[in-house]
Amino acid sequence: MRVSIIIPTYHRPERIAACLAALEHLDYPTFEVIVVDDGSPVPVQSGPRPYPLRILRQPNAGPAAARNRGAAAAQGELLAFLDDDCRPLPGWLTALTAAWQKGALVGGATRNACPQNPYSTFNQQLLDSARNWFRQHSSPLDFLPSNNLLVEAAAYRRLHGFGESYPLAAAEDRDLCARWLQDGGTFRLAPDAWIDHDHPQTFTSFLRMHYSYGRGAAIFHSSRGTHPGQFAASSFYLYLWQQTGALALLVLSQSAVVCGYAYQGVRPWILPFFAYLLLACAGQFQSGAWHADLSGPDEVPHFINGVVVKQYLVDGLPQSPLNFARDYYQHYPKVAIGHWPPLYSILQGLWFLIVSPSPFTALLPIAFIFAALSTIVYRQLADHSPAWLAFATGALMLILPLGRDALHEVMLEPICALLLAFATLSFAGFRFVSFGLWSAIALLTKANAGAAALVPPLAILIGNRWHLLLSFRFWTPVAIVGVLAFPWYWFAGPYMAGEWVPGPAPSFAESALRAFRFAFLSGMAPLPLTLILLALAGWWLRRKDASAAAWASLAIAVLLFHTVVSPHGESRFYLSATAPILILAGSALARLRLAAVPVLLGLAILSGNPLVTKPDYGATALVQQLRAASTETRPVALLAGDAEGLVIAEFVQQESRPKWYLVRASKVLASSTWIGLRYESRFGTPAQLAAYLDSMPFTTVIIDTRPAGEPLDQVMLREVLRTGPWRIAARHPSAIVYARTTPAPPVGSFFRNELETRVLRRR
Repeated sequence: MRVSIIIPTYHRPERIAACLAALEHLDYPTFEVIVVDDGSPVPVQSGPRPYPLRILRQPNAGPAAARNRGAAAAQGELLAFLDDDCRPLPGWLTALTAAWQKGALVGGATRNACPQNPYSTFNQQLLDSARNWFRQHSSPLDFLPSNNLLVEAAAYRRLHGFGESYPLAAAEDRDLCARWLQDGGTFRLAPDAWIDHDHPQTFTSFLRMHYSYGRGAAIFHSSRGTHPGQFAASSFYLYLWQQTGALALLVLSQSAVVCGYAYQGVRPWILPFFAYLLLACAGQFQSGAWHADLSGPDEVPHFINGVVVKQYLVDGLPQSPLNFARDYYQHYPKVAIGHWPPLYSILQGLWFLIVSPSPFTALLPIAFIFAALSTIVYRQLADHSPAWLAFATGALMLILPLGRDALHEVMLEPICALLLAFATLSFAGFRFVSFGLWSAIALLTKANAGAAALVPPLAILIGNRWHLLLSFRFWTPVAIVGVLAFPWYWFAGPYMAGEWVPGPAPSFAESALRAFRFAFLSGMAPLPLTLILLALAGWWLRRKDASAAAWASLAIAVLLFHTVVSPHGESRFYLSATAPILILAGSALARLRLAAVPVLLGLAILSGNPLVTKPDYGATALVQQLRAASTETRPVALLAGDAEGLVIAEFVQQESRPKWYLVRASKVLASSTWIGLRYESRFGTPAQLAAYLDSMPFTTVIIDTRPAGEPLDQVMLREVLRTGPWRIAARHPSAIVYARTTPAPPVGSFFRNELETRVLRRR
């Protein structure tokens, strides 16, 4: 049968010349040669040859496209593929055609023509070993390399040849082989069809080649809806090590493959991610959040938790973490490690080892988190929506009131939302082990991530996938979360006790009303209701899609969790439902095409003014003045009112080593739960409070002057300070500073015992 030999080439004139010269010695009677010049800087040329030769030229498009171009011009019934750095032996084509039969893809044998080059030698051993293991284990990843391949021309064209979406020379042969087997074809080997592969390599080119293999593998698995974990086995890598005997090169090659695989996986995310990151940083900068006081609901303890971890690491782990935190709390009483799980505090502490702790450095990771959330929304819509619509929907994550407010504060809700989104992505792809890992990580960040437990049952119910209950893999997340996250909650239970208030639990109706009020009626009812209606429409349009069912399940899970399991009265806890609602709403908007523009504009208008300003109460100047005026060796300050957190956070930023003792009036002048519930003053009269102040080593008292409802003890405190041995030392926009006019008692064991009794033990 007439054979067409097809050789793609790019900018390797010596190699293609050697290949063409070797073809002159073939013992096969009838063949033609087609060289496809894939845009070489200097066009390929050749003198007269004893066989028909055509040289085609095309703009650079990669070897797969070049092979397809040659196949389209071929006249033979069989197509034989070579690479330009391969030299066939005289019996090569005869052996290939002898092994061919109808429906078969035939692969020849390759030997290394650069035996002195360690990288080339290893590559050939690696390829041969991998293919042997695939055949022995009947792996669906088995393939025949494209540099020595014979195929029937009609069947090749019916399958549309090599996939042209693969970068460089990477995995296009695996893709063709997989489609060939799926079409009912078979593999046959021609062990006598030898070629010499002349491909010397350097360390750099070795890594670059395996990096390209990783990128190709990512495209291959993505196109087939699989992932390497389905086919990986420890015995595979052990076999490769045994066959190659080069552990270092094996580790280097597989590390490069992993890097290429990861890059190709995130490549479609990179441009939108950085665009969203720019928008997020612009929003933080415009609001003044990078320089304003940390004044959000829990910003100060989150910030100080990270500083404590950093200081603990800098000091070389001097004692147990709990004792270190307790000692730190005596100076800066906003440490809350234990009330929240430790993961974000650890990550923030590691980040603070690199950068100096400040509102800017603490908020920068929040911008990255929001950029990642917006990018997830974009990528979930990009495959079935116009790019502009997908990007605009992702940008809503930064504009909606919940997202806009959370973007300007050092809070755990954004990271919790991101981790739950990663878990849902895994569940949508039926990667249950990954779902369990992400869920455990989320639970080690914040207890609100318990909503993840509701995602699987809701997804089964919504998607009508009851068969999953019979799958062993479906239940693996329970074990993963139990092993990774449960021990922390068992240990930290006593420290989190203040979160749960004794008393009758609210009824379901009360909880539902509370959730509806704060989630949907927080000042802008039309906005969340419009989004929910759009999300319902989007789910209906994609109701047969497992991904849509997973995102709908996450949105419902978050709402149910904060309605029934752990009712909360703040809308910020529903941030984790925003991304799934936007994804489903974007699916509905995609059907409108250009008509979606006014809807998006309407949602942006309903979101309110995006140019918000974060308040700055001047705590920086206040603390600078206090530190400059202090002459005591161990100064002690009593903080009263909402300024407690502002002042403590500023001291932490200005003092690398704790010097001051800061005491919160809400903790020593009253009793309450850790989160401030069941607040009761300790003193019934101003005289009792004055006696207490005289006995304590307070040298300074700072009282917040911002209008707010003050408890009785703080009202009495103002009266005592006006009539007792105190004078006004300074006035600031948000606080008055009182200084003691008589000597203060020394900082001794009584003071420490008071802190231990009134503050630390109640933690």
